[in-house]
Formats: sequence, C-alpha cells, structure tokens
Amino acid sequence: MVKIGRNDLCPCGSGEKYKKCCGKNNVLSMELLIEKELHEIQLDILHYAMENYQEEMEDYLEECYEEFDIPDEAMEMFNFFGTTWFITSVEVDEETILEEYIDRNIEKFSRQRIKDILRTWKKAKPSVSIIQHQEGNQHITVQDIFSQEVQKVKVLEEEHKVETGGLVLGTILPAGPTSVFFTTFLDMPADESEELKDAVLSLYDESGEESPVDFMAASFLEVLDLFIFGKADVSIDDLEWKSAKHKEVAVNYQEYMKNYGHEETVIHLGVYLWNTYCMRRNPTIKKSNVYEAALVYLVDKLLPFGGMITQKELAEEFDISSNSISTKFKELENVLSEEIEDLHDKLETIDDEDAFFDGEHIFGEEKVGNAFTNSRITMERELLNMEREIGDRDFESIDELNDFMNKRINNQKPSPAKLSDKEKAQELLFDAYEASGSKRLQLAKKALKLYPNSPDAYNILAEYEMNPKERQNLYLKGMEAGEKELGQSFFSENKGHFWGIVSTRAYMRAKFSYGLLLHEKGKREEAIAQYEELLELNPMDNQGVRYELFIAHVEKGLFQKAESLLKQFNEEITANGAFNKLLIEYLQNGTSQKAKKLLKKAKGENPYVLDYLTGKKKLPGNTPATYGLGDESEAIIYADQHLHLWREHVELIEWLMKA
Repeated sequence: MVKIGRNDLCPCGSGEKYKKCCGKNNVLSMELLIEKELHEIQLDILHYAMENYQEEMEDYLEECYEEFDIPDEAMEMFNFFGTTWFITSVEVDEETILEEYIDRNIEKFSRQRIKDILRTWKKAKPSVSIIQHQEGNQHITVQDIFSQEVQKVKVLEEEHKVETGGLVLGTILPAGPTSVFFTTFLDMPADESEELKDAVLSLYDESGEESPVDFMAASFLEVLDLFIFGKADVSIDDLEWKSAKHKEVAVNYQEYMKNYGHEETVIHLGVYLWNTYCMRRNPTIKKSNVYEAALVYLVDKLLPFGGMITQKELAEEFDISSNSISTKFKELENVLSEEIEDLHDKLETIDDEDAFFDGEHIFGEEKVGNAFTNSRITMERELLNMEREIGDRDFESIDELNDFMNKRINNQKPSPAKLSDKEKAQELLFDAYEASGSKRLQLAKKALKLYPNSPDAYNILAEYEMNPKERQNLYLKGMEAGEKELGQSFFSENKGHFWGIVSTRAYMRAKFSYGLLLHEKGKREEAIAQYEELLELNPMDNQGVRYELFIAHVEKGLFQKAESLLKQFNEEITANGAFNKLLIEYLQNGTSQKAKKLLKKAKGENPYVLDYLTGKKKLPGNTPATYGLGDESEAIIYADQHLHLWREHVELIEWLMKA
C-alpha cells in the first residue's frame, strides 16, 4: 500500500492537501471518493451542456415558456430546473445531452464502478415521489407516485428538513447503495401534497403518453409549474351555477376571449365576475349573446390597457343592438360595484406587472401558497449575497460548497458575517428598490454617503430628478462609479458574460438608462454607442437593449445594421420581429414580392398591429404592462414604440391600408 503524507496532494483529485481533504480523519473512504467523483461529474455535465448547447437550450426553453405565465422574478428558478430537464430529457440529434456526455466521456474514467453507475444515468428522467421517511439530515426514502418504486436518496443540504408525506420533484440518479438528485430537488409540504399529487396524475391521464417516464420527460415544465404556482385557476365546471343558461354564458364568453388571444388571467376574471353576478341576481336568460357581449365589454373596460373595443363593434359581432349591450353592462356594473371598486383599488396600489388574478382574488407581489414568492430585487439580493459568501469562505470540499449552495436555494441562511461599507450600501439600495417615495430617496442618499462607488444610488437619484440634464449627469456618474468599482481588467476578462455576474447589474442599469436618455434627446450616435457596448458585454441581452438599438439604427438610416440586428436576434414569431423585418425590407426595396410575403406573415403573427399603424384604431392612454404573443396588447406595445418609423413614409401607410 502506498503511504500518503499529510502534506501530499489528496489522491481524490480535489487539489487540496491530504490533511485538509480525505485525510482529515486519517481515513480514506472509497465511498467518499466515489461520491465526490460523481458530484464532480454532475458539475462537468452542466459545464458541457452550457459550453456546447447553450443557444439551443435557451431557444427551446424560451419557446416552451410561451405556454406559461411566468413572472420575471420566478424566471431564474424556472429556468434552473428547466435547464436540468433539458439536459436529461430533450433529445438533440436523437440523444439527450446527458447521453451524449456519457458516451463521449465514459472511457476517461478509470474506475469501473464509476463507468457502471454512469451507464445507468443515461435512462434518468424527472420523477415525482412521496417522502416516506427521513433519516437524520442525510437521507430520505421516497416512493414514486407512478411506479411505486422506493428509493433511498442522499440529501446533500444537511439542514434541509423535509416533511413525511410531502412531495419531491427532481431527477434521481443511482450512485451506489443510495441515489442522489441531479443538482437539487423541489419539495412541497405534506398538507399541500395530496391535491398536488392528484393534479399531476390528472395531467398524466390527459397527456396520452404511454408511460409515466415518457410523460415526465415530455411534460416536466407543466409539473414544475404546478409545484411552483399551485393548481390552475378554478374552471367553469368547478363553480356552482344556478342554471344551465348561466353556465352557457360563461362557456361562450371563455371561448370568445380565447379566440381573441386573451390571457387566462383575464378570462378567469370575467368568469368569476359573471358567476358572482348570477349567484346574486339569478337572471332569467333568453338571449345569452347579450350577456356575453356585455361581459366582454365590462372586462375590457376594467383592464389597465382596456377601452379597445366599442359597444357598436360588439353589437355587430354578436348580432344584437348597442342599446341592449349598454343596458346589460350597466346592470352588471351596478350589481358588481363592490368587486369592481375593490379591483380598481388594488390595481392602483400594485404594479401592473406584479398583479395577477387566481380565479377569486387579486394579489400583488406575492402569490399565496406558492413555492416562489420573492420579488426580482430580492432574488438579486440573494444572488449577490451568495457570490459574496462563496468568495469569503474557504471550502474544504465540493460537498461543503454544494451543501452551502443548496442551503441558500432553500432560504436557509448561514450565520451573518460582518459587512463592509460597500456591502452595507448595497443592502440599503436593495431596501430602497423595495421602498417608495421619500423613503426610497433617503435610502439611496444614505447608501451613496456610505459608499460613493454605488451605481444604483445614482440610478435611484436620477428617477427623482426632473431636470433632464441633471438626470443625464446622474446616470453618467453611476456609470463612472461602476467602471471604477469593477476595474478595467474586469471588463476585458468578463466581456460577454456581464449579466450573469450579479455585481455588474447596477452598472448595466445605469448605462442603459444613460443610453435611453441620449436617445430621447436626439443624440442617436451616442445612444447607439451605449447600446452596442451593452450588447458586447451581454450578448444574450437580458435588458432588451436590441429593441432600442433597432429603432436608433432605422432613425439614422442604418438599414443594413438594423437588418443584421434582426438576424442576430431571430424573433419572427413576435410582432417586433415580424413587422420590423417587413419595415426593413420596404425601406430597402419598396413593395417587393418579398415585402408582400413578409406582410402576410406579419399579419399572421399579430393581426391587430395594422389597425394601429394605419390609424384605424387609436392607441389607448395607458400602455399595457404585460402582453401575450399575437394579442392586441402586444400590438399596442409595438405600435407605441415604432409608429413614428412607419408614419414617416406615406406610401408605406397607403400600401398597408390596401392590404
């Protein structure tokens, strides 16, 4: 046997001295070595996927996400689990990334046991299991809800206590005597699990998949959505109706709204209001279409971006008189006055983009009963704290690092360390973003006094500055503070990955705002320079810089650059992509055959845009806070941002009017 000195490198490959790694207890455990190596392989799989398939994953997941109403603040969590699902379950060139990785790399591992375990990983797919037992803080015993298979799984986050009877969502990988989760898992408490289990089983029954394994591989995102956001809104069939005619109105209303591309939230709002009205008034219905039209009109009037449809238009569509709609609308409005007033009050006190309707109530930032309730700024705070704490700690093993990461994911915070002035200032700024009014301003000033190189402090001060010149100066100071804080070498070393490093985001916000202000003042060349630099720092463009850059290019007559930008970010299924591609073709080649084809395609993507471009419809006073692809709110947002580019060309508008 080879003797290992305490100061020799540990044979497990960690790079640490033996005394600080496997030799801490003078015992070299083969099981520990296997466990460490398997965990390192998991990390290598993630690295392999991002290095070779990042673009494919992002494009595929972005398309999948269109089917879900995911709040911005939940996207990082949704995307994390979505990425691990893609690696194990979505085939690229007839095999998954996990299968490809194992096939290409298995021979480089010297241990036969590692090779045998990896071969079993190729079949791994996500699963939903009931927690039967937890042994201390190390292992849990789970039973698959479909196959009833029982497995013992090691929990790497030692202080993460789960509940017996709760549900676990994750991908379980064999790892010797016990199994492990691929990266991590999501669990639900026991009191919510029975309903959630039934919902998952119902999804499976409705899916038509031949086996639960195929179902979980194909429908993982639907199951993840259930775990994070709970059961879908109450359906029409779940509500109590006093007559079949009452229910018929709800069904027809729902069908009408779906055909016009309205979001589920809006549809459920109308169903809820109609059900409330029926329970109070118990109307005798002879012509259901009168009530359906009145309900559509009521809901349209309630929405922040409403007022897009007239009683006359509805009367023609439903083949009834405008007077009958007006009468029923007023009746609905009177009976539902309390609900309508409550709705208006809540919409005034919360940001539109954070509002949602669950089929019964209107809520603000927090979705009651959901697994994910943190706001976007809270997520950024947590990510920055995690970066800070990882940098401050000397982890002696990968397990220790992984344990720490999982504790952070599950909101189990370690003992707080003493903060520097810079860190205290950033915490004040996070508090400021979550505050409003004078308190927000005071916190920003306090942070700036504590640490002058705080870009977000200048960003907040600029929000309250009415003088455009002074506001521009504040954003410039924010950029300069960020550049000084990050350092010149940081920019060259991290260009292309900026947004993924949380500490850069305050600087990126200042730079984007500075560019927007330059653009607004007509300084297009200077604005373009800021936009292009932002895209160099972050080619994935999490901020949406590309939309402003396109407009600036067209305004400057730089049509080829605008066209190149559209090709770089291929978004043809959106109003932005489809209509901007048409615009560029016309500006370069007039009403060509290609332009005619592009017009047909653009109308197919969103038929509402042309009415706003040609002036058939006027833009509403308020721009929608949210939109769905192909619906009228998307058309309003597009027209609001791009109308001036189209209206400069009279011949173009005349051509559109004839289309």
